[in-house]
Amino acid sequence: MEGILNRLKTRSLLGRRVVYVCESCNAVWNDYDSLKFEIEFKRLQVIKITGILPTLPSSSLPVKLAKGEVLHYVSRANLLEEKVVGYRAKGTRTTFKIIRGFYYTVRNISVERKTRIMVVDKGAVYLTSRRIIFIGRKSTCTIRLRKILQLKGYKDGVAIYVENRKKPFLFQLNEPYKFVTYVEVAVRRL
Repeated sequence: MEGILNRLKTRSLLGRRVVYVCESCNAVWNDYDSLKFEIEFKRLQVIKITGILPTLPSSSLPVKLAKGEVLHYVSRANLLEEKVVGYRAKGTRTTFKIIRGFYYTVRNISVERKTRIMVVDKGAVYLTSRRIIFIGRKSTCTIRLRKILQLKGYKDGVAIYVENRKKPFLFQLNEPYKFVTYVEVAVRRL
């Protein structure tokens, strides 16, 4: 194991192949751009170990930052939400004969909700030293880093569980492994 990156060597018909698997988000990369990915993951390891995040100019941010707040990461993102698209009823019926001509019927009906994760808004996500800001076409949301309970990275996005909210914030990003690492370091620095 190499910190955030697991390197797996496998054999293929064309010879040796190197596959990278991210510990945080389980994303998989092949050897096509292995040098580029190896450099990027080594850089993320250094950031994770040292706890020093890069700073970006806040002039690109359409929101005014608080005093002492620094911008660390900017990316295009889609805000996703789990929505109910329909219901499905399933059930069984059992009939018992009591005496001739009289029957007792028991029914067990359960209703399942069909849900689907859908894109609610498109915009940009900003990570500062104190909060995560999403600014989209339709809505804006702010997540304070102190309120984050859990952060789950996926192959193409991130789920952020926050205090006093039932559903997580779901963001679809281009580089979720980078965002997860930056948020973990920013939360640790608080």
